[in-house]
Amino acid sequence: MLEAIFQKIKQMYHQAEQDKDRKYKSRINNVEHADFTPLAFTTAGGFAPRSEAFLKRVSEKLSVNKDQPISKTTGVLRCKFSFALLRTTLICLRGTRKQRKKFVPEGEKIPVERAIHEARIDY
Repeated sequence: MLEAIFQKIKQMYHQAEQDKDRKYKSRINNVEHADFTPLAFTTAGGFAPRSEAFLKRVSEKLSVNKDQPISKTTGVLRCKFSFALLRTTLICLRGTRKQRKKFVPEGEKIPVERAIHEARIDY
């Protein structure tokens, strides 16, 4: 039973990576002359195999730059990714609490006092 679930998850990751490759890779290679690694995650914080490889490579580079153990750097990055994924999932489900910016028609000017107040600038 668990084996079947793991196989489905593995197939799901593989499919997500293939979809992103198909959608973006040729444009990035041909137009931007860069390389592309699709990052695929689950909403619960699971990483696809190529995402794991990316995380490992970034962890190695950061651990050298910050002179920290790779395990600590990887843990911090995993935590940051997990929280970012959870935050975006919550925003998709609940929406944001920020108020939408009101559209200002072209040609109209926003009063300076109002702009300062909305930007929360103290002077």
